[in-house]
Amino acid sequence: LSLLVSSKPGYAYDIQVSENDVYVVGNNYNSSDISVPCYWINDDTRVDLPVSHSMQSAVAQAIQITENSIYTAGWFEDAGVLVPCYWKDRESYTVLPVLHPTGEGAALDIYIGEE
Repeated sequence: LSLLVSSKPGYAYDIQVSENDVYVVGNNYNSSDISVPCYWINDDTRVDLPVSHSMQSAVAQAIQITENSIYTAGWFEDAGVLVPCYWKDRESYTVLPVLHPTGEGAALDIYIGEE
C-alpha cells in the first residue's frame, strides 16, 4: 500500500470488498510524524481523509461501503484528547458524542443501514 513517506509506517485496520474493488482503511505518517487517516483502493490508490489544523493525529479504523457513499470511522487527537468521529466520502468529518467521563473516545466500527 502506498504511504505518504516511504520511510514512515502505515497501518491497516479494516477491509471491505465492494463489487470488484477492495478497500482497506487505516493511517500513515507524514514527514512531521503526524498520523494521517486514509483508505486505500485496490492496493494502488491512497485517499487521505480531511483533518483540521488543530488535530495532532488521526486514525481511521473501520470502513463501510454503501451504494452511494464511503464511510470511515475512527478518532482524532485534539489538545491531547481523543475525539471519536466519522468521515463520509472524504469530504468532511463529523464529531461523535462522548459518553466516557474523561471526555475521550474512539469509533472502532461503523455500520450504515439503507440510505
